[in-house]
Amino acid sequence: MTLRREAPEAEMSGQVRARQAGRELSADRLVLELDNSLHPRRVVANGHPQLRDAGLSGSLILGADEISTALAPEGWAESVTATGNVRGTRTSPAGEDKIEAGRVQVDLAPRQNVPRVLTARDGVVLTSRSATAVGGTQRVQTD
Repeated sequence: MTLRREAPEAEMSGQVRARQAGRELSADRLVLELDNSLHPRRVVANGHPQLRDAGLSGSLILGADEISTALAPEGWAESVTATGNVRGTRTSPAGEDKIEAGRVQVDLAPRQNVPRVLTARDGVVLTSRSATAVGGTQRVQTD
């Protein structure tokens, strides 16, 4: 781990894993951008970053060239942004949803770390497959 006070930031390299409850962020490199009081304000993961969330209603896996998280001064995540070759899968008892895009941003509800708004762009492909045969599969694709 390297701490640079002039930036200020902390950098971790190698097989980095950060865990919180049922969430895990893994990457080859993780940078914590710090405020003047050395509190984290942004987390940037690159080198095959992957975000996993094993919640009660299902699981989520998000991968990209880079995944960053903006943090509120109070410590909760405000947003998660994935850029470059974004691919994500959410699996629940209702079925499976997949996304591929050049960029995905998820704005989170304050204090709750739950998705509020998802914005995707650059070659977006959404696929939703129901767990039941009657539900079928839906696909949306944009440039």
